[in-house]
Amino acid sequence: MHIIVWQFEVTQENVEEFKAIYGAEGEWTKLFSLASGYLGTELLQSLDSNNRFITLDRWQSRDHFEGFKQQHAITYAQLDARCDGLTLHEEKIGDYLKSDPLESASL
Repeated sequence: MHIIVWQFEVTQENVEEFKAIYGAEGEWTKLFSLASGYLGTELLQSLDSNNRFITLDRWQSRDHFEGFKQQHAITYAQLDARCDGLTLHEEKIGDYLKSDPLESASL
């Protein structure tokens, strides 16, 4: 499983709108759901600061995500631009491969 991790610092006045757009029923999830290989998104809110968030976007593989980006590039860019005003800072933490602990133990 391919997981993409993003971190956001949201303007205080936009926290609720951000949660609505980036949450499980939000616009990003609806857009991603158009593609095969999309497995879901988790939105995590910091306990230390209510305007800091992390998203975990899960895909079957990196190829599934790249295919989605090619097929929906314009819509992706439009939604991304619309969301720019919600955040003070946005950073892609990285791309990760979920390891199966049982698989690792047998090596």
